[in-house]
Amino acid sequence: FRDWDEYQRQEVVRLSEKFGDLFEEIERYVAENRLSLVSDQCLLDALEVIEKSLQTESKGIIYRPSASSLAAEAAANEIQDILEARRGKVDVTVPHLSSSDAAAIVRILKNDVAFHIQSGTSYLDFVARSHPDKKESSRLILP
Repeated sequence: FRDWDEYQRQEVVRLSEKFGDLFEEIERYVAENRLSLVSDQCLLDALEVIEKSLQTESKGIIYRPSASSLAAEAAANEIQDILEARRGKVDVTVPHLSSSDAAAIVRILKNDVAFHIQSGTSYLDFVARSHPDKKESSRLILP
């Protein structure tokens, strides 16, 4: 919980209980693609693009800003697809993901990545250690 206030702690707990599988899916994506993400800053840029998109959507405007790099843009597209798949899922056994919940999830992930950047540790390495079975596959083409 780091230096979060009580409201932030409660929000993390509420979202983790309700959408823990979604956090897990996004972390799996990051672990599987950490080499192509290059750095924590690239992931942070991707999350900021998604957050801005969700903020404008909540105001009734469909707008998606572009990311600062191709890697961040690709990550933003993939993570946005994960969120959209969940938002579009109609299943009574799975909690519905609203735009505000999606934005809160992205904010939590952004805060986590920013914490690692500020502390001098790597969020990408942390996620890779947390998901050892989800290493990025080799891009070597074997004959």
